Amino acid sequence: MIPLQELRPVADALRKGALSIPDSLPGAQGTAWMECEVNVAATAVAALVFLLLLKDLFTLTAPILGCMVRWRGNIDIEHSVRLSRERNLAAAAALPVLCLLANRFHLYFPGFISSLPAAWQAAATLGAVLGWLLLHKLMHVFLRPARIDQESWKAAERCWSNYFLLMMAVMLPLTGILLACGCPDPAVKVTLWVVCGLSFTVTLVRKWQILASVCNYLTSFLYLCALEIIPAAALVVSAIAL
Repeated sequence: MIPLQELRPVADALRKGALSIPDSLPGAQGTAWMECEVNVAATAVAALVFLLLLKDLFTLTAPILGCMVRWRGNIDIEHSVRLSRERNLAAAAALPVLCLLANRFHLYFPGFISSLPAAWQAAATLGAVLGWLLLHKLMHVFLRPARIDQESWKAAERCWSNYFLLMMAVMLPLTGILLACGCPDPAVKVTLWVVCGLSFTVTLVRKWQILASVCNYLTSFLYLCALEIIPAAALVVSAIAL
């Protein structure tokens, strides 16, 4: 028991530095993120766009699930102009949502983004993703195999968007469930990284299968490294070095 004469008012303890207060409290990161008006507005706009595209998302459900079962499902989507257009539109609408999640849970949070004001961080994350897309597109422009037909090449180039939509369909409800259960942000972050890793792995396997249908296995693997591994590595390096 502490003697009564040694007790001090809280104000005295604060002035003398005797009272330890943690730098951040549980959930402080999420609270600070939602206090930014730009983040709140961007989240509202993303929800509105989702509602507008709900019909298209239901139409895409069966074809995209078919891409999980067999690699030719990616070619079937490219064979349909309507499905391909709706898939591209849905993927474009989902990219900002991914960037909001990445910014909220620091999935991609290099130094150049953390140094920006909170209102600009999600936009900077989107810029980094668009840079990855540009590099991804350039690699496919200059490194197309000579023997592959146009439809198979489109399926190989765009198959990432099919599995990206599946990934978002898992990440959004999973994030809501984890937050509702009171999981801390670091646990949510690790879980989302696992989902991203699984999605990227499935994308690599299916793309390799598409390339292997027209090239030998070794050539397909080398093309896969150049077309997917190099852009992904550039994104990882930017997260570490910048």
